[in-house]
Amino acid sequence: MAYREFVDDAGALWRVWDTHPVAASTLRTVSPSYAGGWLTFESETERRRLAPIPAGWEIATRELMAHWCARALLARAPDREPRSREGPRRQGDMGAAPDFRSPSSTR
Repeated sequence: MAYREFVDDAGALWRVWDTHPVAASTLRTVSPSYAGGWLTFESETERRRLAPIPAGWEIATRELMAHWCARALLARAPDREPRSREGPRRQGDMGAAPDFRSPSSTR
Protein backbone atom coordinates (compact mmCIF):
# COMPACT_ATOMS: atom_id res chain seq x y z
CA MET A 1 0.00 0.00 0.00
CA ALA A 2 1.36 3.38 -0.99
CA TYR A 3 0.84 6.36 1.29
CA ARG A 4 1.54 10.06 1.13
CA GLU A 5 0.47 13.39 2.54
CA PHE A 6 -0.05 16.84 1.05
CA VAL A 7 -1.36 20.20 2.18
CA ASP A 8 -4.08 21.81 0.06
CA ASP A 9 -4.44 25.52 -0.75
CA ALA A 10 -6.64 26.04 2.33
CA GLY A 11 -3.90 24.62 4.57
CA ALA A 12 -5.61 21.29 5.29
CA LEU A 13 -3.37 18.25 5.66
CA TRP A 14 -4.59 15.29 3.60
CA ARG A 15 -3.42 11.70 4.08
CA VAL A 16 -3.82 9.61 0.92
CA TRP A 17 -3.57 5.88 0.33
CA ASP A 18 -4.74 3.31 -2.18
CA THR A 19 -7.52 0.93 -1.17
CA HIS A 20 -8.29 -2.36 -2.89
CA PRO A 21 -11.33 -4.58 -2.16
CA VAL A 22 -10.13 -8.17 -1.95
CA ALA A 23 -12.91 -10.49 -0.81
CA ALA A 24 -15.61 -11.79 -3.15
CA SER A 25 -18.33 -10.68 -0.73
CA THR A 26 -16.92 -7.16 -0.79
CA LEU A 27 -16.73 -7.07 -4.57
CA ARG A 28 -20.44 -7.88 -4.73
CA THR A 29 -21.25 -4.85 -2.55
CA VAL A 30 -18.83 -2.37 -4.14
CA SER A 31 -19.94 -0.19 -7.03
CA PRO A 32 -18.36 -1.43 -10.28
CA SER A 33 -16.48 1.87 -10.57
CA TYR A 34 -14.71 1.06 -7.28
CA ALA A 35 -14.06 -2.64 -7.94
CA GLY A 36 -10.51 -1.93 -9.19
CA GLY A 37 -9.68 0.12 -6.11
CA TRP A 38 -9.72 3.78 -5.14
CA LEU A 39 -7.66 6.48 -3.50
CA THR A 40 -8.75 7.40 -0.01
CA PHE A 41 -8.20 11.06 0.92
CA GLU A 42 -8.53 11.79 4.62
CA SER A 43 -8.26 15.11 6.47
CA GLU A 44 -9.19 15.92 10.05
CA THR A 45 -12.80 16.55 8.99
CA GLU A 46 -13.45 14.61 5.77
CA ARG A 47 -12.86 11.35 4.00
CA ARG A 48 -13.12 11.17 0.21
CA ARG A 49 -12.74 8.46 -2.44
CA LEU A 50 -11.52 8.70 -6.01
CA ALA A 51 -11.85 5.87 -8.53
CA PRO A 52 -10.17 4.65 -10.52
CA ILE A 53 -6.74 5.10 -8.97
CA PRO A 54 -4.81 7.56 -11.15
CA ALA A 55 -1.53 6.24 -12.54
CA GLY A 56 1.49 7.84 -10.93
CA TRP A 57 -0.39 9.29 -7.97
CA GLU A 58 2.45 8.34 -5.65
CA ILE A 59 4.72 10.90 -7.32
CA ALA A 60 2.15 13.46 -8.51
CA THR A 61 2.59 17.14 -7.71
CA ARG A 62 0.80 18.73 -4.78
CA GLU A 63 -1.34 20.64 -7.28
CA LEU A 64 -2.45 17.46 -9.05
CA MET A 65 -3.17 15.75 -5.73
CA ALA A 66 -5.31 18.74 -4.70
CA HIS A 67 -7.15 18.53 -8.05
CA TRP A 68 -7.90 14.83 -7.56
CA CYS A 69 -8.94 15.45 -3.97
CA ALA A 70 -11.41 18.09 -5.13
CA ARG A 71 -12.88 15.60 -7.64
CA ALA A 72 -13.11 12.76 -5.10
CA LEU A 73 -16.53 11.87 -3.73
CA LEU A 74 -17.27 12.56 -0.08
CA ALA A 75 -17.39 9.44 2.07
CA ARG A 76 -18.16 9.20 5.77
CA ALA A 77 -16.25 11.43 8.16
CA PRO A 78 -13.05 9.90 9.55
CA ASP A 79 -13.02 8.41 13.03
CA ARG A 80 -11.67 10.99 15.45
CA GLU A 81 -9.40 9.13 17.80
CA PRO A 82 -5.90 10.30 18.65
CA ARG A 83 -3.25 8.86 16.36
CA SER A 84 0.20 9.53 15.06
CA ARG A 85 1.10 10.82 11.61
CA GLU A 86 2.78 7.53 10.69
CA GLY A 87 0.18 6.64 8.07
CA PRO A 88 -3.35 5.35 7.73
CA ARG A 89 -4.82 3.28 10.47
CA ARG A 90 -4.82 -0.45 10.06
CA GLN A 91 -7.95 -2.28 8.99
CA GLY A 92 -9.36 -2.75 12.49
CA ASP A 93 -8.84 0.90 13.37
CA MET A 94 -10.34 2.47 10.25
CA GLY A 95 -13.88 1.41 10.98
CA ALA A 96 -14.14 -0.01 7.46
CA ALA A 97 -15.83 -3.26 6.59
CA PRO A 98 -13.60 -6.24 7.44
CA ASP A 99 -13.34 -7.20 3.77
CA PHE A 100 -11.49 -4.00 2.79
CA ARG A 101 -7.78 -4.68 3.07
CA SER A 102 -4.72 -3.14 1.59
CA PRO A 103 -2.41 -5.44 -0.35
CA SER A 104 0.09 -5.37 2.50
CA SER A 105 -2.48 -6.68 5.00
CA THR A 106 -2.95 -9.89 3.02
CA ARG A 107 0.67 -11.02 3.34
